[in-house]
Amino acid sequence: MAGVETELQRMHRTAQDAATIGDNLKNVMSRLDNAMGVLAPMDGMIKNAFWSGHHSHLDAMTKLCNRLHQLADGIGSAKSAYQSADDNAQTALARVGSTNPVLDITVL
Repeated sequence: MAGVETELQRMHRTAQDAATIGDNLKNVMSRLDNAMGVLAPMDGMIKNAFWSGHHSHLDAMTKLCNRLHQLADGIGSAKSAYQSADDNAQTALARVGSTNPVLDITVL
């Protein structure tokens, strides 16, 4: 069972790393947004095209970051549920052959 736990830990760490990278990229885009706000006004059409594209990217990045955090949280929750179920199964199997000869299969 340790191999499965290690794989879950790797998946969780990878999802958390991806979420952190997404957050960092979003912060860079927000800084760009703030920096562009203090520049001298650009030609109307160019400025509108830049801001339109930039805000679309920023919205997409926000959604991506939210999804990555949900993924990391979901993997963490699944890992906890798996460990709990595994602990229950291990407890039930440990009772096999003990002084109580009855096997409670409802916990398996």
